[in-house]
Amino acid sequence: MLLRKARNIAYEWIKEIHSKLDVTEDETSRANLRLQLCTLAATCFSTYDVSLEHVSRALASDDDIATAVHCAVLVHDNSPMRGHYDDDSHHLTRLLNRHHRLTHFLESFLHEVVRSNPMAFDQGVTRLWPGFCRETSSNWHMLPSPNSRWISCTVEGGQEVHFNLLTGSLLVGGHPLGRLPQKITQHTTYRRVLGAVCYRYSDSPLST
Repeated sequence: MLLRKARNIAYEWIKEIHSKLDVTEDETSRANLRLQLCTLAATCFSTYDVSLEHVSRALASDDDIATAVHCAVLVHDNSPMRGHYDDDSHHLTRLLNRHHRLTHFLESFLHEVVRSNPMAFDQGVTRLWPGFCRETSSNWHMLPSPNSRWISCTVEGGQEVHFNLLTGSLLVGGHPLGRLPQKITQHTTYRRVLGAVCYRYSDSPLST
């Protein structure tokens, strides 16, 4: 499938950018790499934007689903905060708008995947968190309405993991994986000193 080939190419670029980000210390360079990562992840995720009758083929394999989960989280975690877009951000704005439309379109299909193929979600989370290990007695499940956009499971050790199918927010024990707490990132001193490299903070899985 042509879209799957395009997805694989984009995903290889994502891994290259991620490797650079891991070894880059300059904050301006890191911010630029995060923008590239966001753009590539949204582009990769856009390969799932197919007509209704082809969605099942687009999400046919564990790798398809794991890549979708991984890219959704990368878009969420690397999207710049409002007010931090540059003058050439029109393309990124359109791309993110399409991304959010696509996540809404795919939500019902991903709900079905949660029930039929939870191991694929495990693979997607493991790409972000190599230490992830779901308890054998804990299945991925949807939270009750009106929070059904969130799915959850429990990992070994008792921590709850939440994933938002619409936004790509991944929370471990109620906090973003490897992110500073909101009380720090939203502090006026942090915003004043590091405001140019601030990125979105996940909302609560129980917010409306």
